[in-house]
Amino acid sequence: QAMLHIFGLLFALCVVNHWVACGWLGIGSLNVEHRWTDKYLQASDSLLYRYFSSFHWGLTQFTPASMEITPTNATERAFTVTLIVMGLMMFSTLISTITNTMNHLRQLNLARHGQETLVLRYVSEARLSLELGNRIMKHLRTDETAQRQRLRRSEVPGLKRLPASLTRLLQEEIFTPVITAHALFAHVQKSDAELHSALCAEALFEESFIS
Repeated sequence: QAMLHIFGLLFALCVVNHWVACGWLGIGSLNVEHRWTDKYLQASDSLLYRYFSSFHWGLTQFTPASMEITPTNATERAFTVTLIVMGLMMFSTLISTITNTMNHLRQLNLARHGQETLVLRYVSEARLSLELGNRIMKHLRTDETAQRQRLRRSEVPGLKRLPASLTRLLQEEIFTPVITAHALFAHVQKSDAELHSALCAEALFEESFIS
C-alpha cells in the first residue's frame, strides 16, 4: 500500500505536468514576436516531439532538473515564475511524503526482522530440530497476513453518511453469503425476502475475534 501511495503521487505529478505542458505549448503558439517555439523548435518537428519538449520543460519547473528551453517574452516569463513558486511547494511536499513513507516501511521491516531474530535465537538456544525450527518460521511468516484484521464497515466513516436504503442493501449483500450457508436462512431468503432483508439489516453486525 505504501508503494502504491508513492506511485499515486508520482502519477498525480505527471497529470498536473501534462496540463502544464499543454499550457506552455499553448503560450508558445500565441501570435507574438518572440516565442520559445520559434527559438527552440523547428517547423518540421512533429506534434509528439513538441509535446514532450514541453512536458520535459514542465518537469524541470517542479524538480531540480534543467534543460535548454527558457522563456523568451514577458508572458512566458510570468508563466515560468508562477510554476516555480508552485513547484517549490509541490516538490517539497512530494519529497516529504515519500521520505515519511519509506521511513515507515523501514520501521516495519526492522520490527519484523527483530521478531524473526528473536525466534531464531530461541530456536537455537533451545536446540530445537532443524525441521521443527523451519516449520515454526514458515508458520510465522505465512500467518502474518492472516492475523491482519479485515476492515469493518464501522471503521469507514464515509459509509456512516449513507442513507438507510443504501445501508440496508449494503448489509444484505455483506451478510447474505454468510447466513444462507445454513439451510434455515437459505429457506427464509427464498420464501420471505423482506424478513431476510430485515435480518441482515437489524440482527447482524461485523465483529473480529482476532486479537
